[in-house]
Amino acid sequence: MQFYKGIHAPYELLVRLGADGLFLHTSLPTLNKVLELVPGKCYELDGDIGSGKTQLCYSLAAKLLLTKKTAKIGWISAVPLRTDHLSQHISSTDADETSHLLDRIVCKRVEMVSELRDSLNALCETINMQLVIVENIDAILHDTAYDREMGRNVQIDISERLRKLTRSGITVMVTNHITYWRGYPAPALGNFWASQIENRFFVERRSEESNVRSVSTMRGGNEQTIRVDFEISDGGLKAVV
Repeated sequence: MQFYKGIHAPYELLVRLGADGLFLHTSLPTLNKVLELVPGKCYELDGDIGSGKTQLCYSLAAKLLLTKKTAKIGWISAVPLRTDHLSQHISSTDADETSHLLDRIVCKRVEMVSELRDSLNALCETINMQLVIVENIDAILHDTAYDREMGRNVQIDISERLRKLTRSGITVMVTNHITYWRGYPAPALGNFWASQIENRFFVERRSEESNVRSVSTMRGGNEQTIRVDFEISDGGLKAVV
């Protein structure tokens, strides 16, 4: 048996063995040090309106469609999917090829909790489903932040349905807005919801005048925060030089 000195985490071992293709990435390699998604886990992108959360999801979706030829993606949102914006992240000039790729996205437009439950259940049963994106979950679960007991029960139910997806090997990415408590950013929907998803990223625009955004890990305690800058262009995400 061969031993690898200095490697303690299973992730590091997999990378050393050349298995980094198992992970989900965006189309921008410089973001990999932050957004290195493990299949079968649930993540959340938190940020203000216009910070770039949805653009990061477009890039994740495009990269998966281009590299996994049979993979399907579930997209849940209260608003229609902007396929024209997502197409900007697909490096293809062939309109037919792009259309074929987009056909592998299963869109679910939901406005109520009951519709969210049904959509999560349906996607869990879909063959070749590898990534489920729930856009702006705070818009769907907004009432749960105000009714403590009933709201918490709904949040438990939805988080358990998300975990059911992950137990099937499906990666889940949720986007959520942030609120500010005593000057510090915190995910919308309250502390209880924040406790339901362990893996979080914070997305922010560096300034109103700049097109530069950053995505960083949201860690507690003494863990070091990792941050990477990026820009949004007509061709998708772009590295900041």
